[in-house]
Amino acid sequence: SVPSGGGAWGIAVTATTVYWTGFVGGTMFSNGDGTLMSVGVDGGTPVTLASSAAWLPIHLVADDATVYWAVDFWIDASAFAGSAVLQMPLEGGPITNRPAGLPISGLAVSSAGLFWTSWEFGCNGNCVGDGGVMQAPLLGGGPETLAQSRYARSVVADSTQVYFIDMCSSVVVNVPVGGGTETTLVSGPNGVIGDLAMDSTSLYWAELAPADAGTSLMRTQRATGATTTLATGRYHPTIIGLVVDDGNLYWTDNEPANNGQGAIVRLSIAGGLP
Repeated sequence: SVPSGGGAWGIAVTATTVYWTGFVGGTMFSNGDGTLMSVGVDGGTPVTLASSAAWLPIHLVADDATVYWAVDFWIDASAFAGSAVLQMPLEGGPITNRPAGLPISGLAVSSAGLFWTSWEFGCNGNCVGDGGVMQAPLLGGGPETLAQSRYARSVVADSTQVYFIDMCSSVVVNVPVGGGTETTLVSGPNGVIGDLAMDSTSLYWAELAPADAGTSLMRTQRATGATTTLATGRYHPTIIGLVVDDGNLYWTDNEPANNGQGAIVRLSIAGGLP
């Protein structure tokens, strides 16, 4: 674990650096600054790259040159005031603002563009509303809708395929980049929760275990749908950010046992103890 120095939410990993979003000096909706932070993959002293009292920053992704994070703007816990996708160079620098509209529930980047999931405030999981999956060019421009009328959460993508969670149906859905037929790849009998991660062969996701037994980390082969359990017993709903590199999964963990302090946790993709 790498102590986050505050509540930790979205996470992204490059060859040298772990980035995450969180809150410093307070908690969600309560007197804190939304922050974008970084630390070396082997640990060290966290660095604040950007912060604002106006941000509720959760979802975060990075490519070879840029880090992107989604922020919602709330007047208070019941008054939503808009959302945006922000971006800046990996090493820090000017921030570019891309307005997005509805609350953002997931964010992904690939060579094909930026992707995000959204939900309509007030839907409350009732499968009614204007939420869905959006795609936008990396260099700017308006988004287009890939899937709509879904209570969508979390999204990952490569150059040809997009995967997202439909929270109402507790499934992971696949849709081609640019739109097309939607296919259910994973059905979580106990509830697909948290975020998705993806490498060249597999999807990684979290499932709520029965009887309040915590959260299980799962791996599903993209080609066959075969699913393996990697770890169990993580406190629900702690697995908010989830990313993968060549050998490990990383996620943000906000267990009550941590006294409100978030942590960055690492687990081998072969399984074992985090």
